[in-house]
Amino acid sequence: VSLGSQHVPASELLDNAVVNLRCIDWLKMETMDFADHSADVNSYALSRPLKHHEQIDFFMSHSWHDDPEIKKAALVEVAREFYESHHRWPTFWLDKVCIDQDNIGDGLKVLPVYVMACKEMLVLCGPTYTKRLWCAWELFTLFSFSSFKQAVSRVHITVLLTQKEREKKQKMMTAYAREHPDEVFRRGTIPGSDPLMDSLMKFRVSDAHCYDPNEEAKLRSVIAAVGESRFEQSIRAAAKAVLSS
Repeated sequence: VSLGSQHVPASELLDNAVVNLRCIDWLKMETMDFADHSADVNSYALSRPLKHHEQIDFFMSHSWHDDPEIKKAALVEVAREFYESHHRWPTFWLDKVCIDQDNIGDGLKVLPVYVMACKEMLVLCGPTYTKRLWCAWELFTLFSFSSFKQAVSRVHITVLLTQKEREKKQKMMTAYAREHPDEVFRRGTIPGSDPLMDSLMKFRVSDAHCYDPNEEAKLRSVIAAVGESRFEQSIRAAAKAVLSS
């Protein structure tokens, strides 16, 4: 499948993507309305060009259809943890603000440039994440352009839970710890405690879609060229590896 657009050679498209890389600073991102997934000139103005030798901290992989308040709360937590470790606020690559909406088609064709320009991929896994084909494609892109070990080390998965779901999970973990005192479970997860992670580990291409049917058709043609089974296995293996790392 050709990377280039009808009018721009692939090499020029890639060069432009590298030169025009943008990011959004957390202090601007925290003011955004995550309930509004529409993008315009004002959205693009929230991002900025990268400084010399600057690398973006997080590529944000998420579904705009997941709960915006829960997502915002998760981002606040990620940003605060980052600040405590690095003594500065993080930067993000976010499609809505970092892609020129006048050339969005070209922007999406060079997704690997955006993914690999970031130190980590922040996966905000909510109820609709595995239902969005672009989300799976973003994750697959990282694992396609890195060794499996490197990709696993760069993925940060945050499960989006309501307060009630958090409390239920905590009770399950407490009960499990009592019954299995000698077992060390990683990432605060035990079997059956994270239905959303389970859905990622059981990912099926047929369950995922794009908002635009034309966009979905194009993406499915690329996935078909890769191999649907290989694509699914990559997503499942990625989720399992990150969970156990």
